Amino acid sequence: ASDGSQVFVSNEEDGTVSFIDPKTNQVVETLSVSGRPHQLAISQDNSTLYVPLNADHAVAIVDVKTRKLVSKVPVGRNPHIIVQAPDSKLVYVTSEGDNKIVVLDSTTNHVISEIPIWAWPRVPIITPDGKTLFQ
Repeated sequence: ASDGSQVFVSNEEDGTVSFIDPKTNQVVETLSVSGRPHQLAISQDNSTLYVPLNADHAVAIVDVKTRKLVSKVPVGRNPHIIVQAPDSKLVYVTSEGDNKIVVLDSTTNHVISEIPIWAWPRVPIITPDGKTLFQ
């Protein structure tokens, strides 16, 4: 978390996410999310963890406070990288298998748009003003 209170680790092989106390370096809890979790993203207010599930073709939405799986949002084949807009309203997910970037509304956790990409979207970068997304 950006406030330093927790560390999150995706465990691709067993389909889990571990919550770690950075003061003790101990695993506090491990949550099953299945689907080969990849690179995690935390919301700017540290309340939501976004977990791309490569094998499930979805993003797991995890409540950080309760450490519970809230939902899984289908986003296309092989989601891999997640970035959040500076204003926290939009979440961008690469769908490598479908050559697109999927846009989620962070307040509803619903897909609101898809941006086609020529081939293999990798690491999207958003300008600080949130107006431009580079691929």
